[in-house]
Amino acid sequence: MTKEYKIKSIKKIGKKRVINLTVHKNHTFITKNGIITHNCGYISQNAQALLRGDIEAFFETARFIFTENYPEKIISPLLQRLEIYDFDEIYQNNKKELAKQIYERLIFILENESIKFNKKDIIEIVKTFFPSLREMIIFIQKNIFNNELKLSQNQMIESDYFIKIFKEVKRGDFYTVKELVDGIISPDTFYSFMWKNLEKIIDDKDLAKTIILLADYYEQHAKAKNKYIPIMAFLVRLMTEKISFKA
Repeated sequence: MTKEYKIKSIKKIGKKRVINLTVHKNHTFITKNGIITHNCGYISQNAQALLRGDIEAFFETARFIFTENYPEKIISPLLQRLEIYDFDEIYQNNKKELAKQIYERLIFILENESIKFNKKDIIEIVKTFFPSLREMIIFIQKNIFNNELKLSQNQMIESDYFIKIFKEVKRGDFYTVKELVDGIISPDTFYSFMWKNLEKIIDDKDLAKTIILLADYYEQHAKAKNKYIPIMAFLVRLMTEKISFKA
């Protein structure tokens, strides 16, 4: 059954290049250069199968662009008809250049909005939340007062803060750990830090067990509305499983 949508209003804005397009509950866009389907893994497998015919029928006049965070959701016959670009690989090979571009973009946004700021703060924000530009912008928005970006020293998430948490986990101090977890500004950065520093924190004999726990709670984190609960649950498991930490 075809679902009907009512048009609430039409407003002429002139002929301009579209650089960002948001359509409520619809992630397929028709553009000048082709058809873009965002998060195409949510399309049913039957619908994906039908797209094979469309790609072959209209390849001379249209380009089909599919984006997806989990390419395993896309059926193999459809993937075989596409040229694949792995942005995770591009990210890994171009971290410095990407960080520089993000830094310059943040500077542009702040100057365009006439916000006063310290460039050193922008560098720290990029280091803290990289590569998530969305989290950087959200963090900046929360800390603008009277058209000025103001950050206190204890606001920035750095490795020292997470190390402090793990020291309390090692001591088995549940209440202090929970208090520190509540103070994490960006819960997503916890898992990046943990993965990068696993061998420095966990004793070698418990690395395998910790990785399994980390994977389990990272998956729960992606689904959780309250992002602090999976982190706290993971740390409690480290305490109850009596995971050994390095000094």
